[in-house]
Amino acid sequence: MTKIHKIQNDADYYYDKGVACSDNGEYVRAIDYFYRAYEQDEVEDRTQTLLEIGACYAMLGEHNSALKCYYKALAIDAKNETAFVGIISSLIETNKNPEAIYYINYTDSKNIIGEDYDVSVTNNKNFKVVGKYDREAIVYVARRLIQNGESAYAKKLLEETENN
Repeated sequence: MTKIHKIQNDADYYYDKGVACSDNGEYVRAIDYFYRAYEQDEVEDRTQTLLEIGACYAMLGEHNSALKCYYKALAIDAKNETAFVGIISSLIETNKNPEAIYYINYTDSKNIIGEDYDVSVTNNKNFKVVGKYDREAIVYVARRLIQNGESAYAKKLLEETENN
């Protein structure tokens, strides 16, 4: 008698395969597996899968694609800390500093990013929640804005800091 083998092809199977590929630096394969998982995921599981896809895109330097995934994750879970961190990181990587500052200050005002992240605006690879009293970080961001030709926004940012 022939033995029947069940082929696993559910969301958990594809998600686990995606994680394994991502852990091995095989981000393109991981994205493929994560999309397969996403198609079969229950709605409540889709956020985590989207975050994984976004992280893989970010590792590949495809930050615009990563942003799309992070925004979709926020559409499901509007206060997802990891999605906001991914958005801020990708915006900084793509030199979209005004947008990054908006999300940094938004997450700070809503206490969304917790102590799990040691975030500091020291260069385009590291970032942090810029509080309205964090003068050093704001001056750094203002300098970056001026370098990118956005002096009006830099001036506004510095003026707001002076007034607080």
